[in-house]
Amino acid sequence: MPRTKEYVREEVLEAATRVFWERGYEGTSVENLVTATGLHRRSMYGEFGDKDGLFLACIDHYVNTTAKHLMVTLQAS
Repeated sequence: MPRTKEYVREEVLEAATRVFWERGYEGTSVENLVTATGLHRRSMYGEFGDKDGLFLACIDHYVNTTAKHLMVTLQAS
């Protein structure tokens, strides 16, 4: 029986996004991401593949939440 996830993907993406914003991509280590998200390395690699995969997931999440909300707000003005 597969293990259940012990994290909320959206919360992980938001925490990782903050780290990337603060440190930049090059300045962000996997250890920084593990610490900020609370994920185990194995869970991070299993869910996102690697740092690049997590970064791309953060961008996708940002576009589908924050940026989309901004566009709707601007278009309504």
